[in-house]
Amino acid sequence: PNTEKGEDTLSTLNADVRAQLGLAEDADDAAVLAALAGLKTQAEAAPAKVAAAAAASDEMKAEIGRLSGELAEIRASAAADTKKAIFDKALGEGRIKGADRKSWEDRYDRAPEVTVEILASIAPQTHPTVLAGHAGNGDADFAHGDGISDTDYNAIFGIDAKTGA
Repeated sequence: PNTEKGEDTLSTLNADVRAQLGLAEDADDAAVLAALAGLKTQAEAAPAKVAAAAAASDEMKAEIGRLSGELAEIRASAAADTKKAIFDKALGEGRIKGADRKSWEDRYDRAPEVTVEILASIAPQTHPTVLAGHAGNGDADFAHGDGISDTDYNAIFGIDAKTGA
């Protein structure tokens, strides 16, 4: 407070209070009381504002947690889809054997980039992708021992299947 000699302490206190409240030097006691009442109202409202802000913050934290979980699920799903596509392709191209897929997938889980590079370095069709043997036309009756079905044999030699001639 302003305590110069010769001034009344109460009047200097009032001048300091008016200055702290941002009031003009000639503000009367009613203006000072009104300013103090306004500050009191703001102070009383502050806990409610803090509580509202804390509640909003908690809601935002919960939403961030939910979105983080959702993002993690999306990333995991995308990673699983990518992994499946890589090994489906490697199998289809004959770069790995079906029996070895699990061990290759385990390697991929430990070092994805390295495993993809190794798979790319394996020549296509290193491992057969179709079963060995006769593919045929679907007929199961191979009576001639020459790999030709009865239906095909009869068609080649003009034999009527009903009459046998």
